[in-house]
Amino acid sequence: MKCCRGTWTPVSCLLMASCLLMALCRASPSGARDDPASGGRGERPTLRQRIKDRIQERLRGRRSAGAVSGDDSTPLPLEGDDIPRVPGTHRMSLQSGGRTRSFWLHLPTGYRPGERYPMVMVFHGGGGSGAQAQRSYRMNELADEKGFICVHPDGTGRFESWLLVWNVGFISSRHGGEVDDVAFVDELIGQLLTKVAADPGRVYATGMSNGAILSHHLAARLPHRFAAIAPVAGTIGGRSSADSPLFTCPRPDQPVPILMIQGMADLNIPFEGGLQQKSFPGTRPERIMVSQADSIAFWLDANQCLPDGVQSLSQDGNVIRTEYSDRLGRLSVVTVHIRDGGHSWPGGEASPLKVADPPSDRISANRVMWEFFQRYSR
Repeated sequence: MKCCRGTWTPVSCLLMASCLLMALCRASPSGARDDPASGGRGERPTLRQRIKDRIQERLRGRRSAGAVSGDDSTPLPLEGDDIPRVPGTHRMSLQSGGRTRSFWLHLPTGYRPGERYPMVMVFHGGGGSGAQAQRSYRMNELADEKGFICVHPDGTGRFESWLLVWNVGFISSRHGGEVDDVAFVDELIGQLLTKVAADPGRVYATGMSNGAILSHHLAARLPHRFAAIAPVAGTIGGRSSADSPLFTCPRPDQPVPILMIQGMADLNIPFEGGLQQKSFPGTRPERIMVSQADSIAFWLDANQCLPDGVQSLSQDGNVIRTEYSDRLGRLSVVTVHIRDGGHSWPGGEASPLKVADPPSDRISANRVMWEFFQRYSR
């Protein structure tokens, strides 16, 4: 597994070392011999020990450079004093709701603790994880290019680091209503603002699918936390089955600018709403999704926007962008609809989860939302 693009984690390095050691043992039943130059007296370390020492040396070097900080089993506690101060991707944890919650903190190239950086919270889709989201959405690469902090939290589930879910009422993990993900994110942002060089007026949220739905809920319930949000392939709510209650976002008590990116051929979050036509492998689609039209209407009302938007088309006609402004002319709601787009993160990498579709190459979701985010601060 990779902790960030192109780097080995300590676990994978040690596994590779184990394979090398096993091969050496087979080649020499008594283990690695003393170097002949030492006279056979054991004055130099054995080959096995030298390999182990070299691996440990490389790992120490990577940690000091900020490329790796902790691994899947040993995240650094955010409540402690050992807070990363160097660029790179760091595995962290936070106590919330009686649980140890994990997340990935990416500090951009050139990070300096004395400055203030925008911070983007990125929420994985249902069945994914923070590690998977980093690989699939590639937001850390843009963070290094543009200079912002990027945070990939983990949801909860049967396993600690995969097949994770966000609790949005009609979708939840096996823990059900016991997990308050809105409270977790609120606590996480509050802690991060005191621990790293994040600008409290430039905190943004995005997410895919289940993570996109969470982004809607976060903006509605914590509008003071976010300068803007950009859900991808999401909706404001739905039902777990046809006879279940409807869960939707509460109306926020203040406007939150929002960019919504949605594929019009999405079968998981149907553009017109209604019954899912596609769901997680091995499960039968039963959830009822709120339509994009109703999601847009919700935010036009919440942000006090005029109903007539300004529409533009891409050169090939496959991308429809509509901008809505409030009565003072301030842009507040933007939709980007991709005619042939499925359930995916446009411009990202193909997900290993079969629940997602191949990513659209019509736009780069990352660049479109970053351009949008830069317009807003609190």
